[in-house]
Amino acid sequence: MILAVPWRAMDETLDAVGILNGVVVVDVSVPYGKDREALGRWSTGEVVQRKLPKSRVVKGWNHVFAQYLSAPEVDGIASSVLLAGDDPEAKQIVSAIARDMGFHPVDVGPLRESYHLDRLVSMMLFAKLGPFRVTKPL
Repeated sequence: MILAVPWRAMDETLDAVGILNGVVVVDVSVPYGKDREALGRWSTGEVVQRKLPKSRVVKGWNHVFAQYLSAPEVDGIASSVLLAGDDPEAKQIVSAIARDMGFHPVDVGPLRESYHLDRLVSMMLFAKLGPFRVTKPL
C-alpha cells in the first residue's frame, strides 16, 4: 500500500485502512510548517509504524518531485530514491518496485533515518534541487 496523502489527512486515512497485518506500507508523506514542528524528533515513517504496528513501513519517494515519478531518468541516468525501514524484506520489495519504475533505490538505513528524509525535502525546495543520483552501491 502506498500512503501518498497530505500529512494532515494521515490520521483519518490510517483509521480508515485498518490493521494491515503484514502489509508493506510505503510512506510518501511530507509534513510542512507546524505539522513538521508538531512531530518533534519523530519522523512520519515512525508515526505511521506506531499507528500500524502490524504493517511493514518503508519511507520513500517523499523527496521525488511529481514530474519525475513517471520519468525518473535524467540525461540517461536513473534518479535515486532513498528508502528507510526496519524490515529488510519489505525494503527489498520496495526496492524492486523502485527499479521497475526506473529509479535507482538506495537503502539509507532503519526507519528512524526517515526523520532526515522528511527534513531533506525542505532543503531541496530551499536550494531548488532537482532529481539526484546517489553513488553509494546497494
